[in-house]
Amino acid sequence: MEYKDIELTPQQTSLLKQMKESNVSETNENMDDLSIMKKFKLVKCTNLNDSFYRSATRVYEITPTGIMWLQFRKKDLWRTWYPHIIATLALIVSIIAIIISIYSCSAVQEAPSQVPQQIGTNSNAQSDISS
Repeated sequence: MEYKDIELTPQQTSLLKQMKESNVSETNENMDDLSIMKKFKLVKCTNLNDSFYRSATRVYEITPTGIMWLQFRKKDLWRTWYPHIIATLALIVSIIAIIISIYSCSAVQEAPSQVPQQIGTNSNAQSDISS
């Protein structure tokens, strides 16, 4: 199984990140999450083989496979979101360029309507001069 085939819930991922800092004790809330991560060999029980272990609570720690999965996940998120961010920015810039292009075309179309008035004024002025 490869790292990309392992999919964890956000709660499981945060629990795995928490284990990177310190070991986590098994509780009723995280029992299912820990069993799933144990199945993928991302965590291991540290006090399972302890001969003096008398408590019913198990303590789990992250394995090197779990650390590698967290690194893969970070890199995979970057590879996934980087193209989406760039594409979204390109789309926004394109929309702005189209709006500016439409606005500049409408401004250019208004200018010729003023030009014939000036030509008419100039032709009237020339006819006045020649008379």
